[in-house]
Amino acid sequence: MVRVLGCLVWLAYPAWGGMETFDTTGLGSLWVAAGVFTGQENIVWTYANARGTPTIYSDNPSITLRGSSTAANKGWLQSSTITGGLSRISVVFKQELTAPADFNFLANDVVVGNYRSSGVSGEVAHVSFEVVPPTNQAPFTNEFVLTVSNRLASGGSAALDDLTWEPFRLFVRLNRTGTVNVFAEQEFDVVAELFSVGQEIISGWEVPEAFAGTTSDTNDLHLTLTPAPADIGQTFEFKYLAMEEGTGAVAQASFQIVVEEAPSHRWIDFETVSFNYNTNEGVVTNLNGMDWKFVNVRTSDSTDRKIGTRSARFRHSSAAQPAIMESLSPFEGIGTISLHYAYYGATSRVVCFETQIRAENGEEWYPLENGSFDVDGHDDITNSTFSVDVQDSGPVYFRLITTAQFGQIANVDDIRIREFGDTLPRLAWTGTTNIAVGRENIVDVHLVNAKFIARTWDYALTPSNAHASFEITTEEQLRFRWGPESTNDWGEYTLAATAWIETQAYPTSLTLRVVSPPEFALAPVATLLDVGDIVDVWVTNVVLHAGGTNWTTSWRVVPPFVNTHSVSNKSRFRIAAGTVAEDIGEHQIHAIMTDLATGVQTTQTVVLTVGTTPVEETYVILEFEKDSHLVVSGKSGRVFMPFGLTNLMLSPAQSNWVWSGAPVTNLDGSDVLLNLPEPQELPSPAPLMFFYGVQVKPTP
Repeated sequence: MVRVLGCLVWLAYPAWGGMETFDTTGLGSLWVAAGVFTGQENIVWTYANARGTPTIYSDNPSITLRGSSTAANKGWLQSSTITGGLSRISVVFKQELTAPADFNFLANDVVVGNYRSSGVSGEVAHVSFEVVPPTNQAPFTNEFVLTVSNRLASGGSAALDDLTWEPFRLFVRLNRTGTVNVFAEQEFDVVAELFSVGQEIISGWEVPEAFAGTTSDTNDLHLTLTPAPADIGQTFEFKYLAMEEGTGAVAQASFQIVVEEAPSHRWIDFETVSFNYNTNEGVVTNLNGMDWKFVNVRTSDSTDRKIGTRSARFRHSSAAQPAIMESLSPFEGIGTISLHYAYYGATSRVVCFETQIRAENGEEWYPLENGSFDVDGHDDITNSTFSVDVQDSGPVYFRLITTAQFGQIANVDDIRIREFGDTLPRLAWTGTTNIAVGRENIVDVHLVNAKFIARTWDYALTPSNAHASFEITTEEQLRFRWGPESTNDWGEYTLAATAWIETQAYPTSLTLRVVSPPEFALAPVATLLDVGDIVDVWVTNVVLHAGGTNWTTSWRVVPPFVNTHSVSNKSRFRIAAGTVAEDIGEHQIHAIMTDLATGVQTTQTVVLTVGTTPVEETYVILEFEKDSHLVVSGKSGRVFMPFGLTNLMLSPAQSNWVWSGAPVTNLDGSDVLLNLPEPQELPSPAPLMFFYGVQVKPTP
């Protein structure tokens, strides 16, 4: 790992978050068409079609946003400009009546999250999600405007409270994403970008142990990797990890490589050789490790057609003096042979070619079936291709020879002689056919066995969708992107794609299904643990596509606890043996839920902290006997301080507390007895103080 200072990263504004409790909306039980209020942190909130009931918590205000089939009557809420960036949004929802509500969350008018309620009247859901703009995968590092919109056409209303936003701190982005094909023994470059609030960062690349190749300095943002031959056929994931020293905030990004065999003697592009005509004895030259003999053939100059910087020029002088390209060593089997061709010069020419093979111990050359072609009419060497399927297990020699016409010239380039069993081009695809609402989904359509062969694409999505798009990658493959925005997009669609190599079509068709991803929350029994405490996390508030009921959950803990889990199923993760001293610190528990009806996954994370100082907690005692006592079961080192509130209707701010007695420190972890004096009547006009509470604080 390397320490990367703020000057090496993108800097954001100083980070702080906030929470809106909706205590100051002034809303009552009637719908209000439009309004403004100043909330926490002096943020001005604008709303439409909202009211103050029902509340989520007793005697605690919230805001309810209306659902309607009419756009003008839909409820929404929007903040003024908030600084400090945005990394996560959390909120509590309460379903009103039985019509499901469907909420979009937007930052700077970009949809960053969606919540759809279950339709169970009165159900309370705790929602939290990471915020990353789907369009460019760059974080919100500075100013943003937060919008919550209940925009489903026929949706119901829901109350929300404790709308919390966490500040931006750290984000990693790579210039490589997904899966990339690379060649063995050839360099491949990737660059990481860090976005930070300017704190010192520990960061670097994580290289898979199984990777046999070499890498440049893994402490640099720029990584150069060179796969070894032993890596061929394998897939490796490379990660860039970053951690903020002061806070321990962690971010990472990764991509995968699939290592392929580098161009070999089966790939001839003439880029590194140069020779002239030799009509009699011919010229012997080595191409990628194999010797070839060229008769009446030369490499190109500025007047030739070529791919790259060089091609071969074949001259058919006569039937007795054809142009010949002949391998001097046999191939251990030949599958498909492909090449590019064009006539030489400004005017079309008739130059006929024939592909031939002979056995290792044979003398006679045999023409391949369907192995002849003519360059007449072809002046575009990039898009003029010839392929012949040989499928001979070998060993066999290969020859390319002209058969006509007298005195004519043609160019040939980028010859590929595939291994036995390797077939003609075909279409394949990767990705998912279950398209998740609210996410960017990618389907890649590949033209296989046609590397370096030019092609064109036809494509369509039926029915069409405004949020779907197609693009051609730098490798001339087809990529389909789709981010359905709502459940209105549910249904089946057909993705049709056709790759064209000249007049040859390679079609494919996929049925895509738009579904909602699984939603759920994690409910840990406790997030602050002492050594010896049990680890216990439950899965709650599960909502599956179309009311489904079948799912699985896999669990991942980073870093892992010393003791292994006693329960790990779709609804619960538990370590009954508890924590040990070696577990002190933060642990991220990731739950990856899979909807078994759709195959779509959602990940939620909760952080458990072992052995750190507890945060302040306040417990209000609503009923007790006069001159009674309160017994609290505390943990060693915690301080208990009794207090009274002057009036139930007042804010619970400390300015309304009346402290009673001296603080009591728990020294040994046993029960603590707190005296609760009888209520006191304060001087007029102060009201009667009629209930007590206790606050738990860290050790002074």
